[in-house]
Amino acid sequence: MELSNEIKVGLQLLESQKDKIGFSDLVKIMDGRLSRNEISKSIDTLSDLGLLEGEYASVCNRSKRILFLTKEGEMFFKPIKDSLVQ
Repeated sequence: MELSNEIKVGLQLLESQKDKIGFSDLVKIMDGRLSRNEISKSIDTLSDLGLLEGEYASVCNRSKRILFLTKEGEMFFKPIKDSLVQ
């Protein structure tokens, strides 16, 4: 069974939730699994659905848009992650 790109991005964000991860970081982590364009489209879709948000933060003296799952996003992706782990 192949997961959708949105699910792949959401699961990666769930896994990286404790880190301050931005778009470029996500592209590096998912290198080879999804293209930069596919990741961008998935982020847009997840944002439109209210499952993902972004906020600007200072990281290493640079302003960066940090991506994170909303509470609804966490509640959506945790059961999927749990079912894949089993």
